[in-house]
Amino acid sequence: MTDEKTTLFADAVELMKRHGALHTVNIKYGYIIFGLSALFILVRTLSIWYYQRAWKRSGRSTTVLRVTSLPLPLSISLIVLTVAILVAVKPHLEKITVVVKRLGRLAYALIPLDIFLAAQPAWFSVDNYLNTIQMHKWVSRVIVLLGMFHSIGFLAYYVSMGTVGNLFRPVNFLGFLMFIFANIMFVFWKPIRNLNYTLFYLYHNFFMLALVVMIYFHARPGVGLYFFFNAMLLVAQTVRKYTRARDVTLTEIIENPGSNLLIVKFPKSLLPESYLPGCHVRIGYSKWTPFFTILPSHPYTVATSFENRDLLASLVIKKTKFKLEPFETYSIQPSFESSLSQNFFDTADNVNIVCGGSGISLGLVIFEYLKRSIISGGREIKLKFVWITKDEEDVFILQELNVQGVDVFITNNTSYELDSIQESAGIPLTELSNDSHDSLVTIDHKFSNTVVVGKRPDLEKLLQNNLSKTIDYANKWIISCGPPSLIEECSKISTKQKCRFFSEEYAF
Repeated sequence: MTDEKTTLFADAVELMKRHGALHTVNIKYGYIIFGLSALFILVRTLSIWYYQRAWKRSGRSTTVLRVTSLPLPLSISLIVLTVAILVAVKPHLEKITVVVKRLGRLAYALIPLDIFLAAQPAWFSVDNYLNTIQMHKWVSRVIVLLGMFHSIGFLAYYVSMGTVGNLFRPVNFLGFLMFIFANIMFVFWKPIRNLNYTLFYLYHNFFMLALVVMIYFHARPGVGLYFFFNAMLLVAQTVRKYTRARDVTLTEIIENPGSNLLIVKFPKSLLPESYLPGCHVRIGYSKWTPFFTILPSHPYTVATSFENRDLLASLVIKKTKFKLEPFETYSIQPSFESSLSQNFFDTADNVNIVCGGSGISLGLVIFEYLKRSIISGGREIKLKFVWITKDEEDVFILQELNVQGVDVFITNNTSYELDSIQESAGIPLTELSNDSHDSLVTIDHKFSNTVVVGKRPDLEKLLQNNLSKTIDYANKWIISCGPPSLIEECSKISTKQKCRFFSEEYAF
């Protein structure tokens, strides 16, 4: 034992001889970025809490809105600027490897924040992971870039010093492997994600685990504190995923020939007794199979309000490679809270919902909730619901879910039968336009469906009439759910019309 202690001491002395005091000079910079990460989480949480409290008291959604409305580009710029300052402070350029090491330490010290932001659901009830996932993506990019600059710096140093052989020392080679993994992640991130999300998900998880574990053994001085938090967050998230998930056999899946949409029903008892419109569940493979852990689950908005007395809740789903089959067992993780707070539903007095394709699932439940507030609660809400979809066969959704009051625009200019559209949508024909390019099915009484075929609407013109009924912008909203192009268009309209905007991106 004595000989072993002597050897360890001799190694430490030799290390100090080679690196001097500069060996530990970067430790404090890791602590600084770690502390600022914790401060960011605290400030964000308190800001959201304070904003919702102020909104509830004033009845206006814009009260102290500025405390939570920091644009994502500005938030990321602040993170990048903070990192740049920490790199630039006392860089000790007399030994270039000092600043190169600092890049790597700052990258690893940011990982706890990155994992925290990626939690599903968010760790704090005042927050929502759909609101933090974009931040997670950009923090991940900052981490990968810092790691790549760290690796490139050392590669250049070894080449210039003629010591490339150092690259193959076990602890250094771990860093070189991560450099290769990071290049694959950074260069092919978007193409792989767009081509095959499952492959991207598998590589993403492999990369994250490799980064956490391999850099723990690679880093000198050690990074045990950050590794502890990384490991605890990952373990806690995995345990929470297993304990929340429920296996269920899907017994009712409703389809319509020619439509790319389907309705999936599952026991409503899996959901809380009450929940806000806009909440969603995640469906994946049974949790008793290995696929539950290694393959992604898929989010779907619950299209049924908790006030609906049906024993089954409904999801409107676009057909994808992840196919849901009747009488097969899947895991359902309920319930992920809505990104819209109770304050929205209590104070909104002008709401314009615009959905594309399967995005109708979000619009339906918000629309039905507000419509009930008008009919049963006596509230004065100026309400409009526009659904843009590709195929006439999609309108079966309205009949199956017993929905009235939607302006439907079918964009495919194909041959169609008005009678079949009426039957699918459950709409009586009372008026037919003379325009040969589009057909209009409409009735005059309140909360009836309107269908226009072969034409995409001029959204600003379509929404203008309803928007103009309310002057105060604080509680006048455009809600958009669908593909990015639709969301961008609605966002521009909301800016021009000076009203509030909320969106969730769905595939069309």
